[in-house]
Amino acid sequence: MKKIIFFLLFVNFCFSQNEKLSITKIDSITSKLNSIQIQAEGSAKRKNGLVDFIFVTTYFNPKDSISKKIIKGEFFEEEKQTNDYTIGYKYSYYYYDDKPFYLKLIIYKVLPNSTERDTITIELNKEELKSNREIENKFKLKLRKRIKTINKALLHYHYPNEN
Repeated sequence: MKKIIFFLLFVNFCFSQNEKLSITKIDSITSKLNSIQIQAEGSAKRKNGLVDFIFVTTYFNPKDSISKKIIKGEFFEEEKQTNDYTIGYKYSYYYYDDKPFYLKLIIYKVLPNSTERDTITIELNKEELKSNREIENKFKLKLRKRIKTINKALLHYHYPNEN
């Protein structure tokens, strides 16, 4: 009888580790985490301006202490453009089995000699993330390639020893 109970508990525990977490559940987990899995920051020069600030954070589910699969990755960058306006991006990727299933992207633009921000929010589901069609936005930014590049960078930061 003890073996049967142990088996049922073991099977239940194993299946609960593989559940797909909702966006709300992931946000709840990551807001309570004191230990952030990986952080990186820096600056770089680009053709169209200077990236002033980059901040990368990845989280894993604490219940998954063995494989430490990524459940959320955030990437923030702010660029000072050559024509003096500043544009900022905050990417929040939500993952299941190391593949993004949702992205919330906040983009803001600050004009020279102004403190007011013009902000847009773009949300993409799994199918929209897989698409190659460019994402329409009022800033006329080319976002598709950037979204894929940032996703690869987040996965690389979280799994630095893997290709």
